[in-house]
Amino acid sequence: MRLGEKMNVLIVDKENQIAEALKEMILLTEGYENVEITHTFESALGLLKTAHFDLIITELSKIEREGEDYLLAFRKLNKSTPFFVFSTFFTKEEKDQLLSDEQTKIFVKPDFKFMMKAVEELPSSLNH
Repeated sequence: MRLGEKMNVLIVDKENQIAEALKEMILLTEGYENVEITHTFESALGLLKTAHFDLIITELSKIEREGEDYLLAFRKLNKSTPFFVFSTFFTKEEKDQLLSDEQTKIFVKPDFKFMMKAVEELPSSLNH
């Protein structure tokens, strides 16, 4: 990513109210211009096949398939895009599996302040 380039974000969550709130928070963050929302695994994969995203944010328990399946399907399309997963609770197995992917970070909801801090830091970490 080049300095000054705007980033594209995909939010996947069945709860539109949460997705819209995240979108508004992200759009207020410098460096982010385009935030897409989708509510299903299938529509997210369709978007990922046709568009480039610099960050994907999803809620683990709200997607139609298991979060790990979603991550594996996405990683077949793109191995380097950061993937932020949030949930009210993660089992040890979920944590271990999700964090085995070095581009994935997990966040406990409803406290989004840590995720927003990571969102704010992401553009500078991509400007190598």
